[in-house]
Amino acid sequence: RHRSLDFFFFLNWDLFTLNETEMRGLLMGELLTVVALRSVLYSPQITLRSSMSRVAKSATSDSSESVVELPRQWIVLRKDLAETWPTGSMVAQACHASIAAIWESQNDELTQLYMKEIARMHKVVLEVKDDVELNTVAEKLKSEGIIFSLWIEQPENIPTCLATKPYYKKNAPSALKRLRLCS
Repeated sequence: RHRSLDFFFFLNWDLFTLNETEMRGLLMGELLTVVALRSVLYSPQITLRSSMSRVAKSATSDSSESVVELPRQWIVLRKDLAETWPTGSMVAQACHASIAAIWESQNDELTQLYMKEIARMHKVVLEVKDDVELNTVAEKLKSEGIIFSLWIEQPENIPTCLATKPYYKKNAPSALKRLRLCS
C-alpha cells in the first residue's frame, strides 16, 4: 500500500483521491479530517500527529496557491440538555437550527456561497450552560444585527440551540467569541 502522504482520501459517500493542489484548497480543519480518515482507515501505523504536521506544512508551503476563505456557520447548543437527552436528539436539534438559519437566509449572498461550496462547509459548534445563557446569547446576537434561528423544540416549547446564517470568520458575532467549543 502506498504510504506517502501525497494522496489523501476524503469520505463523501465514496472515496476519491485528492492531489496536492486540491489539498491546498481545503480549509485546515477539513484537511486534518482527511488526514485523520486516511490515518485510521488506510495506515494506522502512521501516527496522526506526524501526519497532521506534514500535511499542515505541505498545505502552507506554496504561497502561490491561496486558500479562499469561505463563510462559516455558528451553532450554539445547550450543554445541560446533554445530561438528559440522547446524543442523537442533540444532533437533531443542531441540524434543525442549522437548516432553519440557512432556509431563512437563502437569498443572502454569503448563504448562497456557503451552499455553493457544499463540500467545503464549515461549522463552529459552541456550547452554553442552559436556557438562560442561550436566550442571553440570542438577545446579544439580535442587538448586533446578526441573522440567526433560535430552535424551540415543540410541543415542549424548549429553546434548545441556535444557528447563525453563514458569516466570514473576520465578521464572527462578538456575542459568540467567549463561548467554548462544544465538548
